[in-house]
Amino acid sequence: MVARGELFCPSAALVFGNTVILAGRCYTLFILRDGRGSFLAFAAPEARIPPGQVVRLTTPAGAKLKGRIFYLVPFATAAVWLPLDAITLVAVRVEDFGPRVAIVLADRPSVSVIFTVRL
Repeated sequence: MVARGELFCPSAALVFGNTVILAGRCYTLFILRDGRGSFLAFAAPEARIPPGQVVRLTTPAGAKLKGRIFYLVPFATAAVWLPLDAITLVAVRVEDFGPRVAIVLADRPSVSVIFTVRL
C-alpha cells in the first residue's frame, strides 16, 4: 500500500502504451482531472499538498503542481469524484503479477491501471 503523499519507487520500468515510467526514481502519485479525462499522475517527490486537499489547476498552487508532473496515465472511470481541472493525492495498492503491475486506487478499488514491466 502506498499512502497519500508517500513515495512510489518502481523497481522496474512500467509501460502503458507509449508512456514508460522509469525505474530508479521515486514519484508522488496524484489523480488529475481535466477536459481530456482522468489521469494517474506521476510527479516529482517534492510535489506536495496535504492529503485530502483538492487543488484547482487554475490556481498558482495548481500550476506549480502541474509543472512537477513527469507522466500522465489515463484511466477510465464511470464515477466522477474529483472536480474538473483539479488534482489531489491518491493512495494506491500495487499488485505485482510478474510481467504486469496493477496500480489500484485504494478508495476506488474498481479503478486500476495495468502496466507491462520492462526489465
